[in-house]
Amino acid sequence: MRLILIAFIMACFTYQSSAQTLQSAFSIDTHAGYTTNTQLTPYVGTWDTTSTGPYTLIAPSGQVNILLKQSTISGFGGILYQPFLNHRTAWHGAYGILQYQHNFSYAWQAGFSAGTKSVTSDYTQDMTWLQAFVDWNLNPFLQLQFQAGQSYRSYLNSSVTPDTHEHFTTYGTGVDYWLASRWRLSASVNGDLLHPLQPRKDFYASVAITKYWPNDSWIGFFSNWGQFENSLLLQNPLGGSLPAVPAGHIQSQLLQTGITGELPLTDNISITGRLTSLHRTSSNLSGPENDVQGSLGLRISFYPKLPGSRNRVYPKWRQENRTFYFVASYRGKGHLFIVGDFNDWSKPGIPLIHKSGNTYATRLHLKPGVYEYKILKIDHNREEWAKLSKSTPEISDGFGGVNGRFIVSGLQQ
Repeated sequence: MRLILIAFIMACFTYQSSAQTLQSAFSIDTHAGYTTNTQLTPYVGTWDTTSTGPYTLIAPSGQVNILLKQSTISGFGGILYQPFLNHRTAWHGAYGILQYQHNFSYAWQAGFSAGTKSVTSDYTQDMTWLQAFVDWNLNPFLQLQFQAGQSYRSYLNSSVTPDTHEHFTTYGTGVDYWLASRWRLSASVNGDLLHPLQPRKDFYASVAITKYWPNDSWIGFFSNWGQFENSLLLQNPLGGSLPAVPAGHIQSQLLQTGITGELPLTDNISITGRLTSLHRTSSNLSGPENDVQGSLGLRISFYPKLPGSRNRVYPKWRQENRTFYFVASYRGKGHLFIVGDFNDWSKPGIPLIHKSGNTYATRLHLKPGVYEYKILKIDHNREEWAKLSKSTPEISDGFGGVNGRFIVSGLQQ
């Protein structure tokens, strides 16, 4: 983990002068719930039924993105502390992820990511991985993903299992598809790259469908299935899953289903919830095992105002019947215009009318769908793309910059 943190710090200094935008976000996740297996609790991927009972979790984390001309460097990391109320030894640890992505065009991006995680309770489990990836955006609604790499894992100081150090070559494919204006489908398959035709040895598949609402709340339904040699499945704090790695020689099948969601209370505070069931069959068991977990949590997020935040645009989208209102907060100089695929990216675009104070607004009539946009700032005949706030949903424009992204609900039909 130290090597990843040092590499990210060096990258920050190396590319600071050429970076177009430096984004940062910090959050604190807290959970309280009940589980019958640590396999189901966040961040800990161990099958351990001695942890049956109520638990709590606190997990501060932070993310920094450096946007270059045609590349993005991202760093994510945090710590966690998860005590159980049945007097079992608490889990505690830390994790970190570093990613580099190069944007060849709007359609193609490629790069690599490296990560590490270490958690300790009665024993320690460590995992480190390095993988390359390629993303293919067929259109704004459909993305295909491909990845391959090496994973390393170890168990240390366990009273029932000897210390182990293992490494595996893994592959992964995935698809991300917007079925409708606010419905998203994600699916992935992971396995052993050296034995791609032997799914009984190492195979993992997942599917999730998520519904989004205009107030940024969402609810997701997911199902994961794996068949491994005594597998270890890891939850990813960024969403999705970390590389799945076999842990031994006992054949196991796992089926996990659940529902999760988030309800924003303010711009910085959200309520989170999760309900999960797990069904396992194994060659060393006389019958199947079933486990459940449920939790409620509170997420507090911060978006520090870095140098240059005065000239950022803070957009909000409001929907009334068949009309969309774009309202922006902006404290800099110049006149603002919104440009996007709704006006064929024609400049200068649709003017934002100065209402009062730092508020600018305009009205748009849009059909249901997913739209991308930029804000053009004109000051004394000088044109410049304004930077959006760090909390704005964004997507690469294929030319080293980013576009804002928003969804028009199907309720307008």
